[in-house]
Amino acid sequence: LLPDRGLRRAAPGLRVGVFAQHQLEVMDGRRSVIAECERAAPGRTPEDLRSVLARFGLGAGHVERPVATLSGGERARLALARLWLTPCSLLLLDEPTNHLDLPLRLALEAALSAWPGSLVVVSHDRAFLDGLTERTLLVEDGRVSWLDGGWKAWLARRRDAPAGGGADGGTAPARHARSRAGRRARAEALARRRQRLRPLESELETLEGAIEAAETRRDEVDRLLVDPATHGDGEAMRALTRERDRLDRDLAGLLARWERVGAELESVRRELDGHEW
Repeated sequence: LLPDRGLRRAAPGLRVGVFAQHQLEVMDGRRSVIAECERAAPGRTPEDLRSVLARFGLGAGHVERPVATLSGGERARLALARLWLTPCSLLLLDEPTNHLDLPLRLALEAALSAWPGSLVVVSHDRAFLDGLTERTLLVEDGRVSWLDGGWKAWLARRRDAPAGGGADGGTAPARHARSRAGRRARAEALARRRQRLRPLESELETLEGAIEAAETRRDEVDRLLVDPATHGDGEAMRALTRERDRLDRDLAGLLARWERVGAELESVRRELDGHEW
């Protein structure tokens, strides 16, 4: 997309690869799997394409199927195979671990860690971000800024941010706070602050617990899905696959709600810090 304003300067020879969260938006669902690979890598032989597809778990039974008939995980594998076939120096990855089982998520993280190019990643997979990203782009208050580190660095920044104020003890507000009227006003302000913040903080804590529980169960399901002992039970595999898809949907909803509540909480904190005292 062209920028709404300003300039985007690309280095000479820059080649960009894109992994879209919604794969059918960038792939033709009517084409076969191998035809989509041919479109991404013209000139490669069918044997080369089949070999690459097989490496991503798309064997002979998949190559002639229409893309629209693939599951979410199979479309993700096809998208990764297409990226593999298209040399580039910058990768834009939108939720690259969605629908991937644990072994493929780990393999993807290892491959990207060893890759010499640049990555821009958007993901709700906190473990993936922590193991891969080195800097974070913060979009806050209508501005974009850099933060060294990944998810944990952002959490630490939020945790360590001052609650506000920090005024010099010699200033008029500080002298007022030491007076009896000032202490009373401050106590009332603190009570109002607690009244407004407590429900949001409680909901955020509940959401974080639910997210942790869902992520833990998803990891358990992933381990069961790759356990050879499970593979002989078709019904169990289908049930686990359905549960894995449901957990992905639940996590997406929980994380979206967590972000909204967190943003509302920070907004209320900034409002109170600016006006309560």
